[in-house]
Amino acid sequence: EFVKWGRFEKCDLLDESQLSSIVSHFKPDAVFHFAGLTSVAESVRSPALYHENNVLGSLNLIKAMKSSHC
Repeated sequence: EFVKWGRFEKCDLLDESQLSSIVSHFKPDAVFHFAGLTSVAESVRSPALYHENNVLGSLNLIKAMKSSHC
């Protein structure tokens, strides 16, 4: 419902293979990343979850973009 034009692709940012495949297929000019976790209380309770999602997931996205010349 949030995608008005084009195709929606659902992907876990920790799945480097699928992420690279999607980025290389669509060859976007730009990417908006809204998948970050933001609860301070939860991040204190589960810092590894936040590191994995916010740092590693973002890094995977950046690497996929770089390899596809986005």
